[in-house]
Amino acid sequence: MDPMAEWIADQSARQPDLPRSGRPWLGVHYACAGVYGRVIQDRSGTCYYTTCPRCSKRCTIRVGSGGTSNRMFTVSCSALGG
Repeated sequence: MDPMAEWIADQSARQPDLPRSGRPWLGVHYACAGVYGRVIQDRSGTCYYTTCPRCSKRCTIRVGSGGTSNRMFTVSCSALGG
């Protein structure tokens, strides 16, 4: 099995399904890894934290006024730096 497919399967097995009334989420395309994922809003409701499954770079997507109504984003790991 492909290592990336194993990682995704392992993550899916660890994370229980959230009820539909759970916290808001975003769809994320990890350009570096070529995969999609779902990111759940943090408990404070101020941001979404995610980590690329391939290179482990972290990304924070903030919530705030004047933002966007988009629900799907692309994380470009090369733009994240360090």
